[in-house]
Amino acid sequence: MLKDKNWVILEFDTPHNAELAHQEHHFSLSTWEKVPLIMLLYCVHAPPPEKVCNLEDISGIKFVKDWITEEEEHQLMDSVYQEWDQYDILKRRRVKHWGYAFDYKLNILTKQKIEELPEYCHVYIQRLYEQELIPHIPDQLTVNVYEPGAGIPAHVDNHTSFEDGIIIISMGSQLVMDLKKNGKTQSLLLEPRSLLVLTGDARYNWTHAINSRKSDLYKNRLIPRGLRISLTMRKMRMEEGCDCRSPELCDWWLEKKIGPVYDSTRIENVFVNEAYGYIYESGLYQDTVIPKIMDFIEELPMGTLLCDIGCGQGSYANVNRNIIYNGCDFNTTVVNNLINEPITKANILNLPYRDNYFDVVLCLGVLDHLSNEMHRYSAIREIYRIAKPNGIVIMNVYAMEQDHVKFSNQNNMIKLPVSTIEDNEILSSFITNKDEQENVPVFFHTYRHKELEQIVDIHANTTFIESFRDKERWNLIARKDEE
Repeated sequence: MLKDKNWVILEFDTPHNAELAHQEHHFSLSTWEKVPLIMLLYCVHAPPPEKVCNLEDISGIKFVKDWITEEEEHQLMDSVYQEWDQYDILKRRRVKHWGYAFDYKLNILTKQKIEELPEYCHVYIQRLYEQELIPHIPDQLTVNVYEPGAGIPAHVDNHTSFEDGIIIISMGSQLVMDLKKNGKTQSLLLEPRSLLVLTGDARYNWTHAINSRKSDLYKNRLIPRGLRISLTMRKMRMEEGCDCRSPELCDWWLEKKIGPVYDSTRIENVFVNEAYGYIYESGLYQDTVIPKIMDFIEELPMGTLLCDIGCGQGSYANVNRNIIYNGCDFNTTVVNNLINEPITKANILNLPYRDNYFDVVLCLGVLDHLSNEMHRYSAIREIYRIAKPNGIVIMNVYAMEQDHVKFSNQNNMIKLPVSTIEDNEILSSFITNKDEQENVPVFFHTYRHKELEQIVDIHANTTFIESFRDKERWNLIARKDEE
């Protein structure tokens, strides 16, 4: 496939016919101005078809075809059209809320009551209750109007805003929704008048998404999209916190601070800081060393000031004894016990160094443990703040594209070896035993190819020197530009 180019798969009944088509049309001129040149390229493997959803594979999902009648569908769509001018316009879709409004910028449900649910909702809520399809009576409604080609990214509905039970009634055009968990994708055709209810595992642990495209390939059939309207009903959550088993998908873990403005989120504190403390104490884990970075440090001239943020076991501390090495880490176990060099306890969001100070700044295996965009952006700015103009910044992050595992989402829990941690109630409840070796989950935000460069380019004044892949990690070497 040609990267970043539109393509379509053509399948011929015989190799001879495929060869004739290639001879006739490869590099031929098109009459369509948007595609001036046609290229026919053979591919070894066609893209795999979408895996048709097997409802038995997803615990907590309920799907009912023709749950509402055609007459009810027309009445509901007419109600939407009558209030058309009251809808907010988002990217390629319109939206309106009842009961409580959802703030898409903050990704939270506002606590202030707004317009009561429309009358037509109560008929369907009663029907849902009588058919025992819902765990809670909904008090919030969101109506989305999707233009052809519109979609929504993979997500789970906010854990702290809504109770268990997401109800979706589809009208108008049909389209495919993708549900993902642990690298597995299930594709479900949302037909008009159908009902989808997500509870339990399906609600909390499976992401759902609608890809942005104007048609879907489903069961070897091309299905064009038209205008689609969905009614999504949910119950507002009043209690604080969340007891789910998917902290990597939970806003309470990913966003909730546990201290002042620069302190970690809950997931960073428990599933990074505390987890690594036990991991390092167990002696069963060794920090990864990147040969190209090792070679770079060996060549640094005498007197170079180097800061190693998140130094861990200090793998680069003794590479070059002619430089002035400064290691820092947020983990108390690292600071107190692990390496002979003096180590400073520091949070990457608020580093205790003055501006424009270091000739070289390393930040290896740290940015992938930050749980939200604000923290990742702040960390980049701190890294560049302490680097001298024309100083070198070296960073690496865990790649989403891996050979040995397929990630469904960018936020993941990756198991690392550890000895017993019975004194930590939360971590011990997540312990798994593999081949008689205990493994504790550690939070990673995995990065897509070139994602790190894109973030750095926005938040720092920099020139990229080299980017490369080393085993599981994307690596970036850059220079801080003068102001």
